[in-house]
Amino acid sequence: MATMDARKSWSDDIKKVRRILLRTLRASEKLREPLTEALELLENLDDQVQTLADASQPSRPQVVNSPVRYQPKRYAIEKRRRGEYLCEYRVGGRAQPFCCPREDYDVAAETLAEVNDWTQFDDVKSLVSEQTGHTQPDYLIRLCLRFWQAADPPIVEKDRTFYRPCVRGSFRNAAKRVWRELEAKSGE
Repeated sequence: MATMDARKSWSDDIKKVRRILLRTLRASEKLREPLTEALELLENLDDQVQTLADASQPSRPQVVNSPVRYQPKRYAIEKRRRGEYLCEYRVGGRAQPFCCPREDYDVAAETLAEVNDWTQFDDVKSLVSEQTGHTQPDYLIRLCLRFWQAADPPIVEKDRTFYRPCVRGSFRNAAKRVWRELEAKSGE
């Protein structure tokens, strides 16, 4: 039990350090390269801690993660011809942003509000598709999940391919709150 508490403490500390580094990265262009490297190292460390945690929990299915390099992201709410969109830009990237319409964002929030325990991405996608009546592209749902994880404080937790809301009270309200906060920042 003590090792489980230690792993949880390590994981929490890693999340706190990651949030501090992201805030610093957003505030300083000069420190982009060393902060990005530090975030990548934290991601690897977090994966190692999670691997230890997974090894001690045989009841949960093992999910193999391919190594992915961490890329800091910037989010914005943009008004476009067809309405409001949540847009995700890769810092330093030249590609077009990933964009999610407000209606799809709201459906994803409604769906995740019904989830009480760790749920795999494919199950989240199926639930969202049931709500909309058609299959949603992966990127729309992943964009919402990444945005909710990047919120300060995060309103969704991720463990490999499993997700769950981590807010007390109504997840719907928390999702609306982080949208409004970003909308206010985007309008500045």
